[in-house]
Amino acid sequence: MKATLFLLLALHLPLAGHAQSYPSRPIKVIIGQAAGGGTDIVMRSMAPKLSDGLGQQVVIENKTGASGIIAADLVAKAPADGHTLLMAPSGVMVGNVVMKKKLPYSVDDFTPVSLIGTFPMLLVVNSATPARSLDELVKYIRANPRQASSAGSGYAFELQTAALAQRVNLDITFVPFRGANESVQAVASKEVLMTFSDVGPAFGAIQSGLLRPLAVTSPERLSEFPDVPTFAELGFPELQAEYWMALFAPANMPRGVSERISAEVRKALADEEVRTTLKARWVQPWPEEPQVLRARIQSNIEKWTAVRKAAKLEQVE
Repeated sequence: MKATLFLLLALHLPLAGHAQSYPSRPIKVIIGQAAGGGTDIVMRSMAPKLSDGLGQQVVIENKTGASGIIAADLVAKAPADGHTLLMAPSGVMVGNVVMKKKLPYSVDDFTPVSLIGTFPMLLVVNSATPARSLDELVKYIRANPRQASSAGSGYAFELQTAALAQRVNLDITFVPFRGANESVQAVASKEVLMTFSDVGPAFGAIQSGLLRPLAVTSPERLSEFPDVPTFAELGFPELQAEYWMALFAPANMPRGVSERISAEVRKALADEEVRTTLKARWVQPWPEEPQVLRARIQSNIEKWTAVRKAAKLEQVE
């Protein structure tokens, strides 16, 4: 009995030792998106709370470019001591994996720390378009196939467009733009028929009556748009999708350190000021245990890989 107890304590000590000595210096959180973007704003709202809880300053570094690949690769190659973390949207861990032929990193190069929050996409068209519902949009495209185009600013938007096209059996041309604001502007100027958009970039144009939302990818209707149905309500449950942002560390980080950071993330997401910042950007605060986050990523990769293959989208270099 004593021997067994001693063995259990011995196995636990390394984890406890790492957690007790962590952190020993400032913590860098690397973000692959530009300063002022949604991911950046969310992390900066959490940073002071994490600094207080961890007892060391949390410093944000924006390493933009290549769809988040540069930032992810930097963290994947960093020491697994918890002093270098990655804040990333789902596109970095899912979209890139699904659509890129080669990546300098894999999902296995990271320790999932915690989900931060989830957010939906709205399908919007120009208000001058006759279509006032998804069914009417499909009929409009069948009657005007040359206008079947959808703007988007990344692989997530391209895959969501492909999923819609498959489901309604239509050819819809995906038109890439550099950002969501540019995609929304393209629809507002009638350059492109429609776009899947984060709520934030489209909100002002919808409120002013310039754009019309037809459906939302979330499980439930949004309180700001109570008349906009979910895709599931319209009979398209496979088009439901929750996009997300999460915190990662290099692979093989000691469990005690991961648990320490995860606990502080949970506390930060319970803070009313942080929750207000997230909800103002239509991000639902959602701390999620590392093993659940890992399962979410795998499920997402499987889903969107199937969409890519069915749509015959070529992986890119």
